Amino acid sequence: MAMDKRHKRVLQQNTVRLTDDLEPINLLGYLYQEGAILEDDMDRIRSKLTRKLQAEELLRIIPKRGAKAFDRFCDVLYKIDGQRHLAKMLKEDIESSKGHQPQNTTDCPPGLQQKLTPDQITVLPTDTRFLPQALVTDLDNVYKMQSRPRGLCLIINNTKFAKSADLKQRDGSDADALNLQKLFLALHYTVTVLRNTTASILMEKIYEFAQRPEHGSMDSVVVCILSHGMPGKIYTVDGKLIPINDLTAAFNGQNAKHLIGKPKLFFIQACRGGKIDHGASTDQVDSSEVTIRSTADVLHDLYDGEDETDSGSNASVPAEADFLLAYSTVPGFVSWRNSEKGSWFVQALCEIFMTYAGQEDVVRMLIRVNGKVAREFQSYEQKKQVPSPVVRLTKLVYFFPGY
Repeated sequence: MAMDKRHKRVLQQNTVRLTDDLEPINLLGYLYQEGAILEDDMDRIRSKLTRKLQAEELLRIIPKRGAKAFDRFCDVLYKIDGQRHLAKMLKEDIESSKGHQPQNTTDCPPGLQQKLTPDQITVLPTDTRFLPQALVTDLDNVYKMQSRPRGLCLIINNTKFAKSADLKQRDGSDADALNLQKLFLALHYTVTVLRNTTASILMEKIYEFAQRPEHGSMDSVVVCILSHGMPGKIYTVDGKLIPINDLTAAFNGQNAKHLIGKPKLFFIQACRGGKIDHGASTDQVDSSEVTIRSTADVLHDLYDGEDETDSGSNASVPAEADFLLAYSTVPGFVSWRNSEKGSWFVQALCEIFMTYAGQEDVVRMLIRVNGKVAREFQSYEQKKQVPSPVVRLTKLVYFFPGY
């Protein structure tokens, strides 16, 4: 099938801007992988002597590559640093030509179509009918969660990066920050939002936050990080990389005495590399049954085995204990975000916590978040994602909303 006439017209109308800003050589491999151009097309484009001539050749080829070529072209533009503004320009022109509201963009999931707004986030209160019976008789394995507020919550929201950083602006991250703010307010936390910080300011504020004396009278702490990232690190707005271990170290037993033995919950929405999950067919699964394991079983596997030391003392705990790091994606892979609704991870996290915080512990809810993101969210080209919680908790975490 031929390319839609509206798509051709939008490309033609934006020829000058596209020719000026396109970086064709950076796009070719992705365009070929997505089926937007052929191998011969790449050779033709590379044979041109200047970037501008290469851009003109690419714009001559794309309209000849079928009905899906325009969307695939836009999809690739969204993925490349310095090119996303071109994809937004093309999509906005398409929507203007339709005469109605903008549709979902390239990283929009088919599930959770309505944007969560703070006014729509209401956490269901604790219902003792649905709490595990063992919870009542085994409180030693549950963190104390009775203080009002439950703890302090810090949301780090980096959206606008310096030009020198060569990083895209994070459209949709403000929606994440608003939704998380409302969620943790409903879970009885005092919330602070830190926006667009440089490396030096971020480290200064993190250590100030970790040292606040209020932690002594509260039962937990929450930190949400929304930014660009690389394996084991996040970007600050000045383009510097901060190791996540440096951020969490501020809260460990050596540096934050008020937080020893209390759950320290980190929720991290950031890429952890450049790989893209292309998904796998469920036809390859041998069994049609899905086994839902209890949280106790999951924690048993995480902490299976016993180690003994020569010391008989149990008066101390490991400095790095009692942490939960809920990453939005697995190591090495990208993390998807919708430019209006926010990230897949935070959308799913808010919905699951709204529904189940009154009856399930955090680890079990994060398993639900994994399943929701994995099954219900995908990009234009069926690209997928699965979150990756790292559990160093020593007990179960229940929020007990409403109590």
